[in-house]
Amino acid sequence: MSNTMREHKTSPIPLEEFQVGFLKPASYSEEDIADVMVKHLNRKPEDITTRQKEGLARFKYNGSWSLAKTENLGDLEKFFDIFNDVYFNGVLTGYARINRLSWLDMQRRFGYGGPEGFCQPIRQGNELDPRFRIMKPSVEIAISTAFTGTKMYRIQNHLLILLHEMVHAIFFIFKCGCDHGCLQKTLGGYHDVRWPKYHNIHWQAVAHAVEEADRETGHLLGLNLDLRRELCLANDVHRGGLNLPNDAVLRLLGLDIRRILKMQKYLREEFSKMEKPIIPGHAANRCIRNTCICTDNNSSTL
Repeated sequence: MSNTMREHKTSPIPLEEFQVGFLKPASYSEEDIADVMVKHLNRKPEDITTRQKEGLARFKYNGSWSLAKTENLGDLEKFFDIFNDVYFNGVLTGYARINRLSWLDMQRRFGYGGPEGFCQPIRQGNELDPRFRIMKPSVEIAISTAFTGTKMYRIQNHLLILLHEMVHAIFFIFKCGCDHGCLQKTLGGYHDVRWPKYHNIHWQAVAHAVEEADRETGHLLGLNLDLRRELCLANDVHRGGLNLPNDAVLRLLGLDIRRILKMQKYLREEFSKMEKPIIPGHAANRCIRNTCICTDNNSSTL
């Protein structure tokens, strides 16, 4: 009898089952998730689901954002629900927790310059305390409070980062990560939180479909958000070792290889500056100066 483990064959997701209560967490391949998401987002106006209609109605009558306090959790949670209904047909319901973190909290968690946002998967087997078992996968979506600029610019940043991380969330929650071939197919796995390769072609396909569905000329929300796909792909290639797809694949995904290569060059230059040896006599001054800048940024967003 052979000792070779049988490879796990995941089942495709029928479009009619892409709704709340029909999907099983940690059970599908990235290809299956991307395929059903693209089909869902390409529905004709007359074919949109009841859940999408509810989200559109909520956006029409309550799609506002507080200008008095742009950095507030209530509006983030409200737009999470709207995006979830309109773009994800509600399948993220009950799987996500929205949070806000300061720049310093981001830096403490990641150990480098704090990101603007992240999506942290919480999966079975990753319990910090064995007495408290994780019963189902979930995610924590956190967005930084350290935004600068005009109020409208900060609101736009909140929305695009939230939607960007929600695209990550659907993969984290529903992708199978078993040891029978599924984990090996995942570029970057679920372990490297700081520099994962999560902006691969499957994530790019879903994010591209979301951007197209979100166009101002479309029949959904019309926010025209840019999910920064090219910058994230360049970052994954530079820092995470992701192989850059060929030009034909990039064109299908709505990506410009020339812009990606320019961004890679920019990232190489920036990270080479960060990695240069620091002269001891100037290190303290640089730290103090950076700390002051960060403190000012945090204060300006409160």
